[in-house]
Amino acid sequence: MKRASKASASLYAFVLVLLAFPFLSVSCNGQKVFEFSGYEMVMGAEMINPIDGSVDKANPNLPLALTVIAAVAAAVATWKGRHHLSAILALASMAGLMYFGLNMWTQAQGQSDPSIVVRVHFAAAYWLSYLTLLAGMLVPHYLFRESPQQLETRAAPGTLSRPEPPTG
Repeated sequence: MKRASKASASLYAFVLVLLAFPFLSVSCNGQKVFEFSGYEMVMGAEMINPIDGSVDKANPNLPLALTVIAAVAAAVATWKGRHHLSAILALASMAGLMYFGLNMWTQAQGQSDPSIVVRVHFAAAYWLSYLTLLAGMLVPHYLFRESPQQLETRAAPGTLSRPEPPTG
């Protein structure tokens, strides 16, 4: 496996590690009420209401689950040398993250009671996931691209890497 494939697959796998860290928090009137990791959002988290102590279960988040699946598929595609497919899967994963973020933000903005200010704060792991997916796409295409001289030295012995001009 080439260095580019290893580096890119490692970056996609790092997204899965980032999901274990706090992904977003919800505050109400300036007080942090909930904090969720990416995996808690994927699987559905239990939330303890700080006011009355009741326990609510959040539904699993399908767009974020599809983001995780696309990141895993991108890592596997990169591992197998399918860099264009992995880039498409990484874009799909980034789109899932964006949809998740916009959905959470619009839900917080759509509160019916104007006296309650609900804010969603995206943690560093959320933003690093974007950057890591982007880096995973760009690494094999820009950092480890072979120069024309390297391509010529890889040509099979006895073959010409460039066609001879016609003589005549």
